Amino acid sequence: MLKQFIKGFTIMEMAVAIVVLGVLTCMAVPNFVRVVETFRSKEGQQILHSVYQAQISADADIAEGRIASYTLASLDITIPAADNFNAPVLDFDGTGVPPQVLIGGLGYAVYAHINRTTNAYTLYVQGPTGANAIDGRILCSTQVPCQQMRYAPW
Repeated sequence: MLKQFIKGFTIMEMAVAIVVLGVLTCMAVPNFVRVVETFRSKEGQQILHSVYQAQISADADIAEGRIASYTLASLDITIPAADNFNAPVLDFDGTGVPPQVLIGGLGYAVYAHINRTTNAYTLYVQGPTGANAIDGRILCSTQVPCQQMRYAPW
């Protein structure tokens, strides 16, 4: 009878495989974390865009004299409970000039903002007036996470 031998991996082959897997993991994890955070930030973006559109509509009502100002509760919008963000906050109520927030040393006129529940960053929606204005643009407050997610102004 022929004897069957079971072939296996040597310790050196196993060590090389483990090192290669470790290097690949070290390269993949930071990108994965960034992608997950970018996905989570979309929730805040969607909420801010909805609030902003309602504010623009309310601004038209102010211009036509139907209302004098507005609050988040008076806007014609239903905001679902967010998993990754605190409730949005209005920075502008339709009266006067939108307030400016300093981000990266520049002032931006903002209509509303929303804070990440981890307090890692704040997202702002930019109003149509003021310095450096781009109507409806989402701005991010903190350089490192916002730069990784490619938010303005970083």
